[in-house]
Amino acid sequence: PTIEGARKMKLAMRGLEQMRKSADVVIVVDTQRIFDLYTELTIEEAFKKADDIMADAAKAMVDIVTKSGRMTIDMADVRTALRNGGDVVMAYGRASGENRVQEALSNALNSPLLLQPKLSGAKDMLLNVMTSAEGSLYAKELKSIENYLREKQGVDRSTNLILGYMLDETLGDDVSVTIVATGLRPVIRDRVTLDMETNSSPMDSSSVSSDPHPETFWNLGDMTDEEMRTPAYDRAGRKRI
Repeated sequence: PTIEGARKMKLAMRGLEQMRKSADVVIVVDTQRIFDLYTELTIEEAFKKADDIMADAAKAMVDIVTKSGRMTIDMADVRTALRNGGDVVMAYGRASGENRVQEALSNALNSPLLLQPKLSGAKDMLLNVMTSAEGSLYAKELKSIENYLREKQGVDRSTNLILGYMLDETLGDDVSVTIVATGLRPVIRDRVTLDMETNSSPMDSSSVSSDPHPETFWNLGDMTDEEMRTPAYDRAGRKRI
């Protein structure tokens, strides 16, 4: 059984489907796995683990678009990958040693919060690699990235792979990789739905909500395009006419 319970899982799935109608991309995090994987940790320690994983991935994503490098991923690349991307995998990994690139990729894709550890079927993929100047990437390591993705992850040659390489002097001898893969929605959706059906008991839809039109929960109403582009803190001070 899920920690949150069947009712909350069904509500979450309903909300997720509504979000998909309005968002270019959606990141799905399976918090149930926190309790499945970190059974020997306290609740606070388990959530701290999850927070750290998400923080590393978010910081790495920010670095992609704010830092320049030898091979830079720019905003146009990010827009290409994320526009109408569906469900997205965002992962971060770090490693050192002889096979540091493959291990960093493996660490990223074995993140306990990822629903989709395989990248086969991805439509677009951003892959950013970072090292220090002292621990600079070798040409053979760069080549091994594509080989790993094709052979170990089943990434098709039709996938639009956008590769970036930047320097970060805090890494020492380590290498870090950030992966953002889009177009994986059907696989992720089936996994979430399967888990829900496996772990949840049937429930009368009337117990979920008394609202005869539950889809309006995520309705943006009559907001204009300009208002949707305006930050919430700025909209709050304006009067709607």
